[in-house]
Amino acid sequence: MRKIYLLPLLIAVLVSGCRGGQSVVNRFYLLEYPANQTFIEADTLQSISSSLEVAMVYVHPAYSSHQIAIREDSHQLRYFNFNEWATRPANSLTAILDDFFHFNPLFERVVERQTPKEADFTLNTSVFNLEVVKERNRYQARLHLEYMLIDNQTGELVFSHVADQSRQLEKRNLNLFARAINEMFLETLKDFAGEIVENGMEASARGTY
Repeated sequence: MRKIYLLPLLIAVLVSGCRGGQSVVNRFYLLEYPANQTFIEADTLQSISSSLEVAMVYVHPAYSSHQIAIREDSHQLRYFNFNEWATRPANSLTAILDDFFHFNPLFERVVERQTPKEADFTLNTSVFNLEVVKERNRYQARLHLEYMLIDNQTGELVFSHVADQSRQLEKRNLNLFARAINEMFLETLKDFAGEIVENGMEASARGTY
């Protein structure tokens, strides 16, 4: 009988002991567009008299979930515990693209993705690598992607831009990693948009736009 009475007391002690331990904190990291920021000078911006559809960003399956990847060897990936993307990278990067073309109106009109194919052009973006890279005791943020602007009337590729960038992190800190990815994505997007601005007027004169 004593064992029966002691069992609830033992369970209570174990539960209280577990509660007294340090709890695990989940941390979430967000990629986002800087509030109301423009990246192209107004005096150099002349909107192309055509419409654009921004397609959903394609992210390689190894990086497409909420998990944040770290490359520890040439073909070895590991995922961080208790540290995740706040939203899937495809969603957050697509939202950045939407905001970029809203605050930097390179095209006369941006067509919603939900509507039928009405746009003159479609921007396709593919992300091949989105990862922390570990080399001995050093850590880098790596972003490898490609932008492709497609003429929907002909199906031809008008412009493309490939970027494979890495940035050294001061320390192993995923907030620094997320910031570096955010900045590199915007830098590559600005470079791609700059190519459109530089070549847009010439292409327009040829009747491409």
